[in-house]
Amino acid sequence: MLKAILISLVSIILCFGLMDAIWLGLIADEIYQQEMQGMLRVAYPVWPWLSFYLIYALSITILAVQPSFNHLVMATPEGSKVIPKFIPKFIPKFIPKFIPKVAPKVVPVVAFRGFVLGLAAYGTYNLTNYAILANWSLKISLIDWAWGCFITTCSATAAAVAVSTFAKQK
Repeated sequence: MLKAILISLVSIILCFGLMDAIWLGLIADEIYQQEMQGMLRVAYPVWPWLSFYLIYALSITILAVQPSFNHLVMATPEGSKVIPKFIPKFIPKFIPKFIPKVAPKVVPVVAFRGFVLGLAAYGTYNLTNYAILANWSLKISLIDWAWGCFITTCSATAAAVAVSTFAKQK
């Protein structure tokens, strides 16, 4: 179990860090600069975002990935037989071929949990900022909220694939 937790944490931090660096550094930098004029620091302190990455990686592991650990680490396909009713039926059709055969039906469950966590976490942040900060734009709230859902889903999925690949019990 400890091995699965560590694999999950490392894969989430790598996936989330790489995706966020590309998003914030290359893709969305101009949008954030325009929409948040006067609100951004010249130099960013490192400890808050490092703390966030660690806390959020742990949250994704506990709330999205860990509930499926037993199916992800089993050497049998038992975890691949049933998709819970709360998972939309079209999601399994989008499972890439590279996802391990051990638990292909569990990965959409983890992805869905990641999406819901991103929806809640980034929704809380963005809706609260929009409600209480005078210069916070709705545009940045919606963009950041969508990004949060996407990156959390991808990070949870990456962790599920990594755990099912590297933490298999024999």
